[in-house]
Amino acid sequence: MHSSELRFGAGDSGRGFPLTRSWSGVAYSLRVHPQQPGPSGQPQYQFQQPAPPGPPVQQGQQIPPGPPGPPGFAAPPPKKKSRAGCIIAAVLVSIPVGLICLVAAGYFYWKYQHVNEPVGSEPLGVQMIPECDLLRADTLKKLHVTNFSSGTFDEDVQWADCFWAPTKGKDGTNDRDLHIQINGSASTLAQEQTEDAEAEFDYQRESTKATRINDIEGPWDEAFLAGDTSTVEGLLVFRKGTKVVGISYDGTDKSYGLEDTGMPIDEAEQGAKAVALEIAPKL
Repeated sequence: MHSSELRFGAGDSGRGFPLTRSWSGVAYSLRVHPQQPGPSGQPQYQFQQPAPPGPPVQQGQQIPPGPPGPPGFAAPPPKKKSRAGCIIAAVLVSIPVGLICLVAAGYFYWKYQHVNEPVGSEPLGVQMIPECDLLRADTLKKLHVTNFSSGTFDEDVQWADCFWAPTKGKDGTNDRDLHIQINGSASTLAQEQTEDAEAEFDYQRESTKATRINDIEGPWDEAFLAGDTSTVEGLLVFRKGTKVVGISYDGTDKSYGLEDTGMPIDEAEQGAKAVALEIAPKL
């Protein structure tokens, strides 16, 4: 703790009373000058603070400033913004964005290869049977099914089954297939053969489930054309005499979406009808 002590020394009234004050071990001298008596009759005193210790100060001389005081509560200088945080944030954002772009680029590159890759296979070299040899080469080319893949004939029931598919590098990039089935009768009686054919046609007409079914006219006794059935895109069934012929034309169109789509229904119906119009006169 600091100590304060005041000491009064003797002196005459002209010179005042010297006053010594001690503060923390440092003595300061003050001189007290008596003044005129106050209202109470007691003399009043005026304290004059002496000059600080050290060499005498000349008149007009400025006293140099003392040592700086204790630090105050001034606001700290503003912190410099660190660029490390911005860099880290940019890296964290760029990583998922880069991965998304990479995945998207890979996906579209794969889809591009898929969409532009020719469909089909090399010529299978399957022997054409007479019961299936009913279409011209240019018709098969327009339908993109130049590769005869199988043919079966059962003489007992007069039943034939024929398939065509695309030839790789010749029939484009969208898959197509053509199926023709010819149903006869095992009966040896003409009347029964006709009745069997009529019953078969009626069964096909009633059992076919499709988006649209229409009866059509042509070189046959009766026929219907179905689009977007439960199994194929285009189906035409006609009866001519004792034979019932079913023609299905189906396929898919490649796309850049997640899945390929079925071929257009109109294209499928037109293809099936073109085949029917060509083979009906030959039966």
